[in-house]
Amino acid sequence: MLSALAKPLNRDQWISEAAYFLAKARDFESGKALNDWLEAEIAYCDMLISAYIAALDEDNQPITICSLQPVSNLIRYREIGRDNI
Repeated sequence: MLSALAKPLNRDQWISEAAYFLAKARDFESGKALNDWLEAEIAYCDMLISAYIAALDEDNQPITICSLQPVSNLIRYREIGRDNI
């Protein structure tokens, strides 16, 4: 369920665009690119977690540590990188 949501989003593209808009909002102040990227990554992870919790809630499934394992695996997979798996 969650991987079906995440694949169409294209993680790198989503983060890149979000980082661009963060930079644009502060007039592209130099030296802040890494902070923009990291903030965008956090926003991406927050979005995935919120979507997964909403799906569990909609299906009347309990929100437990075990039920959140798939989202944790997806985020960890994305953070480690495909080459390191």
